[in-house]
Amino acid sequence: MQTLIWWMYWPSCWIGIVASAWYLPNRWRSGVGWGILGAGGAFSLWLAADLAAWQRLLTSTAGLILLLKARVLLQLPRQELRRYSRLGLGLFMTIWPGMNPAPFRQRRQIQRELGPTIIQGWVGVMAGSCGLVLSAYLLPWLGQESASWMFLLSILGLGHFGLAHWLNAGLWYWGWPVAALFRQPLRSRSLRDFWSVRWNTAFVEMNKQLFLRPLARFGPTSMVLGIFLLSGIFHELGLSYPAQAGWGQPMAYFGLHAGLMWLERKFNLAQRWPQWLLRCWTWLAIVGPLPWLFHGQFRQALIVPALHWGQQRLHSQTLDWYLSWGLSLAAVAHAVILIASFQVPKRLNWHNDLAQLTPFNRKIMWTYGGFIVLCIIVFGCLLAWLKSDILQGQPAALGLVAFNGLFWTARVVVDFSYFKHSDWPAGLLFVIGHCCLSSTFIAIVIVDWAVIGWHLLG
Repeated sequence: MQTLIWWMYWPSCWIGIVASAWYLPNRWRSGVGWGILGAGGAFSLWLAADLAAWQRLLTSTAGLILLLKARVLLQLPRQELRRYSRLGLGLFMTIWPGMNPAPFRQRRQIQRELGPTIIQGWVGVMAGSCGLVLSAYLLPWLGQESASWMFLLSILGLGHFGLAHWLNAGLWYWGWPVAALFRQPLRSRSLRDFWSVRWNTAFVEMNKQLFLRPLARFGPTSMVLGIFLLSGIFHELGLSYPAQAGWGQPMAYFGLHAGLMWLERKFNLAQRWPQWLLRCWTWLAIVGPLPWLFHGQFRQALIVPALHWGQQRLHSQTLDWYLSWGLSLAAVAHAVILIASFQVPKRLNWHNDLAQLTPFNRKIMWTYGGFIVLCIIVFGCLLAWLKSDILQGQPAALGLVAFNGLFWTARVVVDFSYFKHSDWPAGLLFVIGHCCLSSTFIAIVIVDWAVIGWHLLG
């Protein structure tokens, strides 16, 4: 019964928030906004306290974000809010985790190069997805502690460095100029640069919208301390509350960072230290006490069950079953690459570009292209035809797989080390095509070398 109430509560809460923001008179908006945040948050946490850990996690993250958004919207006068696009407000209240509604005021035509953002997201999604699968499959060999950290970091990479970029690019494409949720945090030059500029701008927006002004009256030092105190409270709710254990460790993490930020500012380390030392200081401070933040109780309550679930699903079939399917799909992937190859001359305007070469060089280019197409056809056909020989470990068949793996590994290395994004023709279609082709190449490489490794180690 409590679970049913929990499921009914959040849609009702969303409808109530939207109705309040749209219709509530101005004189009541501020008080109602704080009331929704305080009373709604307390009630939702009480409601989920005896439910499953994943339900508590949703309540303390997505649920509280929704309540914070209610406070943000009710700061706006009703007349101002009604000038906003209803579609934009719907996106702000559903898929967008940020706290600044201004980009959703009106949809408009925006000229922006989205290619780098999409490619960054693709790298994050690929790395995060591979990490999730590997940590679950290798759990018996890695051990629970190492695998749980690998699984957790893969989730963070998938979300923060992958899906967040895609969400940003998608909203920009459709006319909503939202700020990046993560601004290349790996390039952080100091703790201030990391926390205030590059990491989780949704939290920075929340502080600007709701808390900076009240805290600013106490002075800059107290303001920084207050912001980190709020971070500790929210992470206690997001990590310790779902686990119902580990209280105080996230607060200790952010308390430590409040002190380190004070030291960084007090002694002006950003000006006195060289860049390499500042980066070492920054990442030692972030990564070193990370077990306080993602404490063992949280990982035991939420990460380990998901890890074991994935491990059971992946080990429900034998490795040779996966490799058999992988070889079949690799053969099909060659056909897909072939289809893309046939479009290259037209898409890349070879007719005009090659016309600038001498006749002999033009013929050489067409000859090279023809031989590459022949290799792709032969690779795909032989992988399908010799699959049983490959799985049995026949030397000649494994030699084919090794050569195929070397061929596509070289192609991937060339793509990442020699080609540049600016080399590709402009346009969203080419960016998406680049990501899809690179994913296909990497998938073939993984299958080929997995087969070789299976026979060598087995």
